[in-house]
Amino acid sequence: MLKSSVTDVELHKIQCETKITSSLKIDCNNLSEIQALDLANCLPFLACGEESAVHAFSHSLLKGVTSEEAEEMYGIAADELRHASYLESLRSELPKPSIHLPVDAMSRFFRRMLTKNSALHFAQVAALDLSVCRLISTLLHPHAGLRNHAQIRDILGEIARDEARHVSVARNMAIKLGMTPLALAKVNLDIDLQLSNLLSPIRPSLDRLSRRGNPCPV
Repeated sequence: MLKSSVTDVELHKIQCETKITSSLKIDCNNLSEIQALDLANCLPFLACGEESAVHAFSHSLLKGVTSEEAEEMYGIAADELRHASYLESLRSELPKPSIHLPVDAMSRFFRRMLTKNSALHFAQVAALDLSVCRLISTLLHPHAGLRNHAQIRDILGEIARDEARHVSVARNMAIKLGMTPLALAKVNLDIDLQLSNLLSPIRPSLDRLSRRGNPCPV
């Protein structure tokens, strides 16, 4: 078992190392007004998920793991902090959102993911990261609205690749701790249904950004 003081030191180190990405300059000038606003509407959901994952992988998911597994968790926490920094840099170049996610409902959703059952917690985190991967993949389709915005696509692509790896790690840990494939599938379905409801306010923005064919109008 790891001592909490080690966790705090490692997390502080991760945070310091991640600050270097906060000055990343992202060119959003070629986005149409609608694209920029739609992207601004979508970012808070992604950012909220990153913040939750940082806490999970640097604190709540460390109970009872081996030192090697803890190192992997810290690495994932570093990824999530880097993602959050990317999204903040992107947010700073976009207009203020016109649609806001339901704060109370989002808070309840993430509170429900807090459990003393480590296998279930890993399974829920894996399901959430998988949903993020699916969401980003629709935005990265070669014929979707962001197809001509290489830097934004590169950032989202890096996040998606990292999240796919996180899904694999979290799923393997859940199975190691006793979660069955059937139980994993049930958790995935439950998280998907909850997220579908939470994302309903920004669904039009997601649909426009992921629409294939003509780019969004100016």
